[in-house]
Formats: sequence, C-alpha cells, structure tokens
Amino acid sequence: METFDVRTGFAKKLFSLLNFKDFRVIAFTGGGGKTSLMFSLAKTLSENGRIAVTTTTKIFPPSKEQADLCFIGPALDAVKTINATREHTVITIAETMAGEKLAGYHPGEIGVICRDSAADWLLVEADGARRKPFKAYAEWEPPVPDCTDCQFVVVGADAFINPLGEENICRFDRFRAKTGLREADFMTAENAAAILNDRDEYLKNSPHHAYRVLFLNKAELLDETERTRLVHALSASLKGYDRLIAASIRNDEIFADMALKRG
Repeated sequence: METFDVRTGFAKKLFSLLNFKDFRVIAFTGGGGKTSLMFSLAKTLSENGRIAVTTTTKIFPPSKEQADLCFIGPALDAVKTINATREHTVITIAETMAGEKLAGYHPGEIGVICRDSAADWLLVEADGARRKPFKAYAEWEPPVPDCTDCQFVVVGADAFINPLGEENICRFDRFRAKTGLREADFMTAENAAAILNDRDEYLKNSPHHAYRVLFLNKAELLDETERTRLVHALSASLKGYDRLIAASIRNDEIFADMALKRG
C-alpha cells in the first residue's frame, strides 16, 4: 500500500493565501501529489471545522495521520456518519473497497453529500495519474463534481526537467498524438500551458464558477532561476486559471504565489 505525506506548514500558508470560507467543495485533479495535497489541506482545515475526504475515482485507505475515521458505504449512510462526527474531525468516506483501494462516489452523489451533510469542507480527489507529473486524459476523465467551488490542478515540476516518455507522462501515446511531442523531447511552459488550457484536457468538466488553482508541485527540483522563469512563463500563457502556486509538498514550502486573470 502506498503512503502519502501529511505536511501542514505549506498547507497553513495556503489557508492564509486563499479564502477557503468561500470554498466548501474542493476538487483535486492532474498529476502526482494530489493525495498528499488533499490530506495536508484536510488536516489544516480540520482546525476550523469538520472535514470529509472522498474521491470520484479510487484512493488508498488513509493512514491514521491522514484521517481520524474511515467510512465505507452508500452516500446516504456516509451523510449520517459525517453528521455524527465531532468538530475538528477528518473522516474519509467511500462507497466500496476495490482491491486495496477505496472506490468513491459518482460526481452527482458528491452533490448530495454536500447538500445533506454537516461537513464544513468536502475534499474530493477527482482524478488519477499513476503518480506521474503530467497526463493526457481519457474520454471519461476527470470526474469533477458540478458542485466544486475550488479546483486544484496539480502538475509536477519534474515534467519540465526530464525527457518526455512513459516514465513521466500518464498515457504517453495519447499525449504524443495530441501535442505532436515525441519521446525524449522536453516539455516547455508553452507546451504545458496549451494542454492545461484545453477544455478537452485539463479543464475538461471543470465548473465555470470554480476557483481554479494551478499547483506546481516538486518545485524544489528547480533552482531559483529556473523556477522563476517557469512560473512567469506559465503565468503569461495560462487561460482559465485564477492562481498559480509553486510549492514543494515534500519540503513543506511554498515558493511562489501569483494571482492570474482568466482569459
């Protein structure tokens, strides 16, 4: 079973940067780092209320560090369980077990849980990328709930420093056909932005009203000059995002935070 870090230093800074009181349902999509980001944020938000964590795909069961409770069952029973928990609790909910993983709820059921539960925040992993920093989407992905108020789109900085291939691109064949990039080419900020802006790729199924954050993880892999250059190049090319944050979950640090203007 995979394990994921819980880091609260960078998550507390996120809490100070963003107005989470406006975001009840928070979805996480994109590449590697979503689960660590989600549970780190859940732990921080639990200082201010009751947190439910779930998925519209599959996730590994949480560790004791990640969540206080884990419930498996139908959405309506999950609502009852959430409502019976105390404040400052993180509870992970899922419909069934699928092998070693928890299988979550249909995006429409997330709306029911949001409407009927007493959760102050509902955090939803709404994507999978096999822990790779970048991906190309299948037709059915990503299953983002319509009730999402804030969407974190996660990209790994290692996608920009290693040659492209199966090792760092989920569904590389589709990615290659979509972009024209070949194996052993290098990702540029302009290449990345074109896919991140695409309504058939990274912005597919993203509610228009959702506040969108591009979260560049593993930014510690870049030196300060490279990191600054990449952040500014991305910010100049991104459309449809409200914020760009460069961070390191592993190092528990935020390096850059930029407000963006939707194009």
